[in-house]
Amino acid sequence: MKVLRDRDWLIDEFDGELWNMVVEAVKVYEGGKMVFAFKDGMEVEWGM
Repeated sequence: MKVLRDRDWLIDEFDGELWNMVVEAVKVYEGGKMVFAFKDGMEVEWGM
């Protein structure tokens, strides 16, 4: 997440390089639930 904090501009479109720097994996479950695992160990659940 330090990579995001160090940016001095707003991200307004998808950046594949940035995605690869911060996201370790995305787990997708039945029903639309997703868990984003970041390289710093943080996980965020998102879903329907």
